[in-house]
Amino acid sequence: MSEQKTTQPLWKSNVDSGYFQMLSIYGGEEREEAKTKAKSEFGFALQAFKKSTALQKCSADSIINAIANIARTSLTLNPVMQLAYLIPRKNQCTLEISYRGMVKLLKDANAIHHIEAYMVFEDEEYSFNPSTQNLIHVQKFAKSEKEHNERPILGCYTRAILPSGVVSYSFMPFWELEKIRAESASKEGMVWKKWRDEMYKKTVIKRHTKTLMTDQPSLLAAMEIDNINNGLNSIQKRSSIMSTIETAAEVITVDSEINPKQDLFD
Repeated sequence: MSEQKTTQPLWKSNVDSGYFQMLSIYGGEEREEAKTKAKSEFGFALQAFKKSTALQKCSADSIINAIANIARTSLTLNPVMQLAYLIPRKNQCTLEISYRGMVKLLKDANAIHHIEAYMVFEDEEYSFNPSTQNLIHVQKFAKSEKEHNERPILGCYTRAILPSGVVSYSFMPFWELEKIRAESASKEGMVWKKWRDEMYKKTVIKRHTKTLMTDQPSLLAAMEIDNINNGLNSIQKRSSIMSTIETAAEVITVDSEINPKQDLFD
Protein backbone atom coordinates (compact mmCIF):
# COMPACT_ATOMS: atom_id res chain seq x y z
CA MET A 1 0.00 0.00 0.00
CA SER A 2 1.43 3.39 -0.97
CA GLU A 3 1.89 6.00 1.72
CA GLN A 4 -0.81 8.66 1.66
CA LYS A 5 0.59 12.12 0.94
CA THR A 6 -0.61 15.00 3.06
CA THR A 7 -0.09 18.70 2.46
CA GLN A 8 0.01 21.11 5.35
CA PRO A 9 -2.45 24.04 5.24
CA LEU A 10 -1.25 27.34 3.82
CA TRP A 11 -1.61 29.12 7.17
CA LYS A 12 0.85 26.63 8.70
CA SER A 13 3.38 27.38 5.96
CA ASN A 14 2.98 31.09 6.70
CA VAL A 15 3.50 30.53 10.43
CA ASP A 16 6.62 28.50 9.55
CA SER A 17 7.86 31.45 7.50
CA GLY A 18 7.20 33.72 10.47
CA TYR A 19 9.40 31.45 12.57
CA PHE A 20 12.39 31.99 10.26
CA GLN A 21 11.79 35.75 10.37
CA MET A 22 11.81 35.66 14.17
CA LEU A 23 14.93 33.51 14.18
CA SER A 24 16.75 36.05 12.03
CA ILE A 25 15.71 38.99 14.23
CA TYR A 26 16.65 37.16 17.44
CA GLY A 27 20.15 36.57 16.10
CA GLY A 28 20.18 33.76 13.56
CA GLU A 29 20.55 30.01 13.30
CA GLU A 30 24.07 30.05 14.74
CA ARG A 31 22.84 31.33 18.13
CA GLU A 32 21.32 28.68 20.38
CA GLU A 33 19.53 31.33 22.41
CA ALA A 34 17.87 32.67 19.25
CA LYS A 35 16.68 29.21 18.22
CA THR A 36 15.26 28.49 21.67
CA LYS A 37 13.38 31.79 21.78
CA ALA A 38 12.05 31.48 18.21
CA LYS A 39 10.87 27.90 18.78
CA SER A 40 9.09 28.95 21.97
CA GLU A 41 7.20 31.80 20.28
CA PHE A 42 6.51 29.56 17.27
CA GLY A 43 4.76 27.14 19.63
CA PHE A 44 2.60 29.89 21.14
CA ALA A 45 1.71 31.16 17.65
CA LEU A 46 0.69 27.66 16.56
CA GLN A 47 -1.60 27.35 19.57
CA ALA A 48 -3.31 30.62 18.64
CA PHE A 49 -3.81 29.58 15.00
CA LYS A 50 -5.12 26.11 15.85
CA LYS A 51 -7.80 27.69 18.06
CA SER A 52 -8.91 30.34 15.54
CA THR A 53 -10.25 29.72 12.03
CA ALA A 54 -10.36 33.51 11.59
CA LEU A 55 -6.57 33.69 12.06
CA GLN A 56 -6.11 30.83 9.61
CA LYS A 57 -7.90 32.87 6.91
CA CYS A 58 -5.60 35.89 7.30
CA SER A 59 -3.32 36.97 4.47
CA ALA A 60 0.13 35.42 4.19
CA ASP A 61 2.05 38.70 4.53
CA SER A 62 0.09 39.76 7.61
CA ILE A 63 0.71 36.42 9.34
CA ILE A 64 4.45 36.54 8.66
CA ASN A 65 4.74 40.20 9.70
CA ALA A 66 2.71 39.76 12.88
CA ILE A 67 4.86 36.84 14.02
CA ALA A 68 8.06 38.71 13.12
CA ASN A 69 6.80 41.66 15.17
CA ILE A 70 6.97 39.48 18.28
CA ALA A 71 10.74 39.50 17.94
CA ARG A 72 10.90 43.19 17.03
CA THR A 73 9.14 44.13 20.27
CA SER A 74 10.91 41.55 22.49
CA LEU A 75 7.51 40.54 23.89
CA THR A 76 6.04 37.04 24.13
CA LEU A 77 2.81 35.37 23.03
CA ASN A 78 2.81 33.26 26.19
CA PRO A 79 -0.89 33.40 27.19
CA VAL A 80 0.02 33.30 30.88
CA MET A 81 1.96 36.56 30.57
CA GLN A 82 -0.86 38.40 28.72
CA LEU A 83 1.62 40.77 27.04
CA ALA A 84 0.61 40.36 23.39
CA TYR A 85 -1.89 38.48 21.23
CA LEU A 86 -2.37 37.54 17.59
CA ILE A 87 -5.70 39.08 16.53
CA PRO A 88 -7.55 38.74 13.19
CA ARG A 89 -8.88 42.02 11.72
CA LYS A 90 -10.53 42.00 8.32
CA ASN A 91 -8.42 39.06 7.12
CA GLN A 92 -5.27 40.69 8.50
CA CYS A 93 -3.30 39.09 11.34
CA THR A 94 -2.03 41.71 13.78
CA LEU A 95 0.09 41.62 16.91
CA GLU A 96 -2.02 43.30 19.58
CA ILE A 97 0.16 44.66 22.39
CA SER A 98 -1.63 44.72 25.73
CA TYR A 99 -1.57 47.28 28.50
CA ARG A 100 0.68 44.89 30.44
CA GLY A 101 2.97 44.58 27.41
CA MET A 102 3.47 48.34 27.25
CA VAL A 103 4.26 48.44 30.97
CA LYS A 104 6.87 45.69 30.59
CA LEU A 105 8.54 47.49 27.69
CA LEU A 106 8.74 50.71 29.72
CA LYS A 107 10.36 48.84 32.61
CA ASP A 108 12.78 47.02 30.29
CA ALA A 109 13.78 50.38 28.78
CA ASN A 110 14.49 51.69 32.31
CA ALA A 111 12.11 54.55 31.59
CA ILE A 112 10.15 53.83 34.76
CA HIS A 113 10.47 51.98 38.05
CA HIS A 114 6.71 51.36 38.14
CA ILE A 115 3.61 52.58 36.33
CA GLU A 116 -0.09 52.00 36.85
CA ALA A 117 -3.18 53.28 35.08
CA TYR A 118 -6.52 54.05 36.70
CA MET A 119 -9.95 54.65 35.25
CA VAL A 120 -11.87 57.56 36.80
CA PHE A 121 -15.66 57.45 36.91
CA GLU A 122 -18.05 60.34 37.43
CA ASP A 123 -19.32 58.99 40.76
CA GLU A 124 -15.80 59.08 42.27
CA GLU A 125 -13.93 61.87 44.01
CA TYR A 126 -11.07 63.04 41.80
CA SER A 127 -8.90 66.14 41.69
CA PHE A 128 -5.41 66.92 40.44
CA ASN A 129 -3.26 70.02 40.78
CA PRO A 130 -0.56 69.95 38.06
CA SER A 131 1.54 72.68 39.71
CA THR A 132 1.90 70.75 42.98
CA GLN A 133 1.42 67.25 41.52
CA ASN A 134 -1.16 66.68 44.26
CA LEU A 135 -3.69 64.05 43.24
CA ILE A 136 -6.75 62.83 45.13
CA HIS A 137 -8.72 59.85 43.83
CA VAL A 138 -11.23 57.96 45.97
CA GLN A 139 -12.26 54.87 44.05
CA LYS A 140 -15.68 53.23 44.10
CA PHE A 141 -16.36 49.76 42.76
CA ALA A 142 -19.38 48.46 40.90
CA LYS A 143 -21.23 45.38 42.13
CA SER A 144 -21.30 43.73 38.72
CA GLU A 145 -19.66 43.92 35.28
CA LYS A 146 -22.90 45.28 33.82
CA GLU A 147 -23.04 48.07 36.40
CA HIS A 148 -19.33 48.79 35.84
CA ASN A 149 -19.76 49.12 32.07
CA GLU A 150 -22.73 51.47 32.50
CA ARG A 151 -20.89 53.92 34.78
CA PRO A 152 -20.10 57.24 33.05
CA ILE A 153 -16.34 57.66 32.58
CA LEU A 154 -14.58 60.90 33.52
CA GLY A 155 -11.18 59.89 32.15
CA CYS A 156 -8.07 57.84 32.83
CA TYR A 157 -4.67 58.67 34.33
CA THR A 158 -1.29 57.05 34.81
CA ARG A 159 0.98 57.30 37.83
CA ALA A 160 4.62 56.53 37.05
CA ILE A 161 7.50 56.25 39.49
CA LEU A 162 10.66 57.16 37.58
CA PRO A 163 14.08 55.60 38.26
CA SER A 164 15.00 58.83 40.10
CA GLY A 165 12.08 58.34 42.50
CA VAL A 166 10.11 61.25 41.06
CA VAL A 167 6.38 60.57 40.57
CA SER A 168 4.91 61.60 37.22
CA TYR A 169 1.21 61.78 36.24
CA SER A 170 -0.62 61.91 32.94
CA PHE A 171 -4.40 62.38 32.60
CA MET A 172 -6.66 62.11 29.56
CA PRO A 173 -10.34 63.14 29.77
CA PHE A 174 -12.97 60.81 28.36
CA TRP A 175 -13.61 62.96 25.27
CA GLU A 176 -9.94 62.68 24.32
CA LEU A 177 -9.88 58.92 24.92
CA GLU A 178 -12.91 58.59 22.65
CA LYS A 179 -11.27 60.79 20.02
CA ILE A 180 -8.31 58.39 19.89
CA ARG A 181 -10.67 55.41 19.78
CA ALA A 182 -12.67 56.99 16.93
CA GLU A 183 -9.48 57.28 14.87
CA SER A 184 -8.67 53.61 15.42
CA ALA A 185 -9.40 51.17 12.60
CA SER A 186 -10.34 48.59 15.25
CA LYS A 187 -12.76 50.82 17.22
CA GLU A 188 -15.64 48.37 16.70
CA GLY A 189 -13.49 45.26 16.96
CA MET A 190 -13.39 42.51 19.56
CA VAL A 191 -10.45 44.02 21.45
CA TRP A 192 -12.26 47.28 22.24
CA LYS A 193 -15.51 45.50 23.09
CA LYS A 194 -13.92 42.89 25.36
CA TRP A 195 -11.11 44.93 26.93
CA ARG A 196 -12.41 48.51 26.83
CA ASP A 197 -10.74 49.66 30.05
CA GLU A 198 -7.43 48.03 29.14
CA MET A 199 -7.43 49.83 25.77
CA TYR A 200 -8.13 53.18 27.43
CA LYS A 201 -5.29 52.53 29.90
CA LYS A 202 -2.91 51.63 27.09
CA THR A 203 -3.85 54.87 25.30
CA VAL A 204 -2.83 56.95 28.32
CA ILE A 205 0.36 54.92 28.85
CA LYS A 206 1.37 55.59 25.23
CA ARG A 207 0.74 59.33 25.77
CA HIS A 208 2.77 59.27 29.00
CA THR A 209 5.58 57.36 27.31
CA LYS A 210 6.17 60.26 24.91
CA THR A 211 7.21 62.43 27.87
CA LEU A 212 9.69 59.88 29.26
CA MET A 213 12.27 60.39 26.49
CA THR A 214 13.41 56.82 25.85
CA ASP A 215 15.05 55.59 22.65
CA GLN A 216 14.85 51.88 23.46
CA PRO A 217 14.29 50.23 20.03
CA SER A 218 11.83 47.53 21.13
CA LEU A 219 9.62 50.08 22.91
CA LEU A 220 9.59 52.46 19.94
CA ALA A 221 8.90 49.56 17.58
CA ALA A 222 6.02 48.37 19.79
CA MET A 223 4.43 51.82 19.84
CA GLU A 224 4.66 52.12 16.08
CA ILE A 225 3.32 48.60 15.50
CA ASP A 226 0.41 49.38 17.82
CA ASN A 227 -0.32 52.62 15.95
CA ILE A 228 -0.24 50.86 12.57
CA ASN A 229 -2.46 48.02 13.81
CA ASN A 230 -5.05 50.52 14.99
CA GLY A 231 -4.92 52.64 11.84
CA LEU A 232 -3.27 55.56 13.64
CA ASN A 233 -0.20 55.56 11.37
CA SER A 234 0.12 55.17 7.62
CA ILE A 235 2.24 52.14 6.78
CA GLN A 236 3.98 54.30 4.19
CA LYS A 237 5.07 56.74 6.92
CA ARG A 238 7.16 54.27 8.84
CA SER A 239 9.75 55.74 11.18
CA SER A 240 13.48 55.20 10.81
CA ILE A 241 13.52 52.98 13.89
CA MET A 242 11.38 50.30 12.18
CA SER A 243 13.41 50.53 8.98
CA THR A 244 16.63 50.13 10.97
CA ILE A 245 15.30 47.12 12.88
CA GLU A 246 14.05 45.41 9.73
CA THR A 247 17.26 46.07 7.80
CA ALA A 248 19.47 44.83 10.62
CA ALA A 249 17.42 41.65 10.86
CA GLU A 250 18.27 40.65 7.27
CA VAL A 251 14.83 39.05 7.16
CA ILE A 252 14.71 35.69 5.40
CA THR A 253 11.92 35.01 2.93
CA VAL A 254 10.88 31.38 3.09
CA ASP A 255 9.12 29.64 0.22
CA SER A 256 5.77 28.39 1.48
CA GLU A 257 6.27 25.16 -0.46
CA ILE A 258 9.32 24.14 1.60
CA ASN A 259 8.60 20.86 3.42
CA PRO A 260 4.84 20.88 2.64
CA LYS A 261 4.49 17.35 4.01
CA GLN A 262 6.13 17.88 7.39
CA ASP A 263 5.57 20.26 10.26
CA LEU A 264 8.49 22.33 11.49
CA PHE A 265 10.29 20.60 14.38
CA ASP A 266 8.34 17.31 13.92
